[in-house]
Amino acid sequence: MDLTTNITETVPAQNRASLNDSGEFTRIEDKFLIKKEDLHLVLKLLYSKMEPKYLDNKTQYTLIQSIYFDSDNLDFYQHHFSNLESRNKLRIRKYAPNGIWSTGPVQIELKVKKLGVCKKRRFQISEAILNDINNGKLIEFNKELILLNLNVKEEALQKRVNKVNKLIKKYAVKGNMAITYHRLAFEKDNFRATVDSNLEFEQKNGLSDKLATEIRESVIWPSAQKLLSKYNPDQFAVLELKHEGVIPTWMAEFLDAAGIKKTSFSKYGWSWSDIISKKSELSTIRN
Repeated sequence: MDLTTNITETVPAQNRASLNDSGEFTRIEDKFLIKKEDLHLVLKLLYSKMEPKYLDNKTQYTLIQSIYFDSDNLDFYQHHFSNLESRNKLRIRKYAPNGIWSTGPVQIELKVKKLGVCKKRRFQISEAILNDINNGKLIEFNKELILLNLNVKEEALQKRVNKVNKLIKKYAVKGNMAITYHRLAFEKDNFRATVDSNLEFEQKNGLSDKLATEIRESVIWPSAQKLLSKYNPDQFAVLELKHEGVIPTWMAEFLDAAGIKKTSFSKYGWSWSDIISKKSELSTIRN
């Protein structure tokens, strides 16, 4: 049993909070890579200063699977390393509270990052709609969708559907990467912290030698290599601090004293970079 599971088991159920939102967030997200041997210090601090935050008060941790959508050309992946003023990610989120995967509707989430500020819009879709997207179809705004999202005003839901459909149509996206990880979540006074560990990924679509070579020979590859070099899922966990512009003093002082620096990190970017790098190694061996 890993370290994070041991710690979460010691937290009384009455101290674990619930989550209820309308599926729209605007905030700054700061990321830090934590060595696993130092993770117990971070978790001790979070449990002492914040409250665990999950879908219900019986949850101690969550397994999350994010299925990322992208074009055949990996446009969203390439945009991540291109220093664009505004970047998009489109993904499906599936949750397994206490490691038990839930059934039924899944969350589709559009993440837009602009000038360091992250805006997320999400809503629920059925498995049938998910299959339609993978077959190139747009999301239909209908009664079924409205009933799946009673927490969202119809006008707001329509806008979210339109934004997602715009990306689906423009980039002909498909689900191409499934990333799974263990998450501990905390929140207090509009300040949220998550700790993600044990990252695993599964490639859903093929990658041609031609595209892999084009990416390795492009201007973005040094940045992709830098991302690869700084993270190993066996050695690090990812700490994300989500806030509206101010990190609490106790957290800032802890990070400073521990010498933990903010960094740029993308699970999706890292996963595809790992695949492209290894494909390069295999091509070299074959040649």
